[in-house]
Amino acid sequence: MGDLLCRAAFCAARFVRFLLRLRPEGGSSLPGYVFLKLCPRGLSHWADRVTHVVFLTGTNGKTTTTALVASSLRESGIPVVTNDKGANMPSGLATAFVNAADPSGRLLRGAYAVFEVDEGSLPALVHELVPDFFVLLNLYPDQIDRYGSPRELSERLRNALTELDQSSGGRLVVFANADQPLAVYAAQGARAPSYFGLSPDGVRDEEKTEEETSEACPYCGASLVYAVRLPEALGPNLGRYRCPVCGFRRPEADVREGRIVPPDFFTRGFLLEVSGQTFAVPLSGIYNAYTVLAAWSAASSLGVSPEAFARALARFRLPRGRMEVFRASGVRATLNLAKNAAGMRVTLSEFLRRKGAKRFLLAVNNAPADGEDTSWIDDAGLSALACLDVEAIAVTGTRREDLGRVLREAGVAADRLFVEADPRTAVARLLEFPYPLMKDPENPRPDVELFLIANYTALPPVREAIVALGFAPGGEDDLPEGGAPSRGRDQTIA
Repeated sequence: MGDLLCRAAFCAARFVRFLLRLRPEGGSSLPGYVFLKLCPRGLSHWADRVTHVVFLTGTNGKTTTTALVASSLRESGIPVVTNDKGANMPSGLATAFVNAADPSGRLLRGAYAVFEVDEGSLPALVHELVPDFFVLLNLYPDQIDRYGSPRELSERLRNALTELDQSSGGRLVVFANADQPLAVYAAQGARAPSYFGLSPDGVRDEEKTEEETSEACPYCGASLVYAVRLPEALGPNLGRYRCPVCGFRRPEADVREGRIVPPDFFTRGFLLEVSGQTFAVPLSGIYNAYTVLAAWSAASSLGVSPEAFARALARFRLPRGRMEVFRASGVRATLNLAKNAAGMRVTLSEFLRRKGAKRFLLAVNNAPADGEDTSWIDDAGLSALACLDVEAIAVTGTRREDLGRVLREAGVAADRLFVEADPRTAVARLLEFPYPLMKDPENPRPDVELFLIANYTALPPVREAIVALGFAPGGEDDLPEGGAPSRGRDQTIA
């Protein structure tokens, strides 16, 4: 390792990591925090010790996409430094380097750094750790008190990409979601961005329209027109758009176009055709089509073969709290993170498509890590829960009263809605109403499923609550009726 200050900082960070291993609940970013406190330019110290630096950012999907890119590189025999557990602030990146280095501070030769990066801190971070690959997933309203509006954030990212592109001499490789206007606008800060997107062919419930929307063109402010709007299960405001005033439109050139096969898979397991390859995707949530598209765009540019990427997909498991399945006494529960209106809408759309009766728990906190402004609750599509196959809803977290208010205004009956301060009590109420689910193991109710949706700081206590009530994590997610693609999950289908 380099200068004396960085050596001392590294030793201190390693000692903190040792102490944290004695306490399983220890924070994942503390070693990096200590390292950067003692060596403020510590990230730039690591930059010259890796072959490539890959940044992935956006409002939703960063953790899963980062984990898939890292897995595919490892499958190709490439050593990886990554924060694929989601610690995406500078201290989290520094912790990843500390964890990957040997006791003398050396990284494996030829290592690639693959980092999920907090979109708000990215413009400042690029002065310390300069990426040569950059992936932009999407930009939605999220933690407005920290980031400002998506339009403001897209402007800052655009300026950062312009600066990066100029400093790299045009060598920066940028991939962005072609189906989202703000992501395209930000990416066009670079001279030659590339894109990924979904073809409407094979997507069920796409809406064909030429009506103006309330969404403003990022260049001139006029109302955008969508020729095709993709279903909300994939994400809000995605599709084929154009500005009738200035001509801004969805890119058509240099787009890695994906096509979902078969067209009616909206639960776990689907095929995705892209770049002349067909990948079997064994993941819950059709929105993970964008995860795979983004990951394949980055991985293939980094030299990963289709075969290695397919093997990584076959072995891939979503990070904890992302479509995580639990079971107890014949009852199944699925837990998912949703930290903003877009994430909540996509998750609700995914869960409500499932067959059978449903019981929901919603948990939202407004701690600093969540964003103290939770006004997004009013725009999260909770009215969709006022339907017959939702038997009961429990709400918890510091913003439980807001959740309850929105649900009551949507028409959810008072006798089906429980507002509880304690997550364990909230889950217990769902297990009992309108009839017990777990008291008769000989007569389980597999036709009733629990769906648990929580934001950042609410997710760990909700997870602890369901485990305390006897649910065990793990096991394969069930496949939709009709089965998963039978053509090998462990191979690329050409």
